[in-house]
Amino acid sequence: MEFGTVTKLEKGHGYGFIQTEDKKEVFFHQRWLRYIKFRDINIGSKVVFDLQKGHRGLKALNMRFAPDDENFLKNFTPRNRK
Repeated sequence: MEFGTVTKLEKGHGYGFIQTEDKKEVFFHQRWLRYIKFRDINIGSKVVFDLQKGHRGLKALNMRFAPDDENFLKNFTPRNRK
């Protein structure tokens, strides 16, 4: 699990880049998102993701907002327990 900040977004093309805590640049695409919607991501959003090495570099999979991001609580829906 990696932490990072969204640094670039291409909303029209559905992809962007994240800078990790150790200054690596990681690519992400909207089709790889599982826990958040692409339209809710902004430059500066703090995210958590799984890092995978692709044939063109690093990519982020299973991306979601980090608990300290303002969007985390807006997108968090607790499960009902019976």
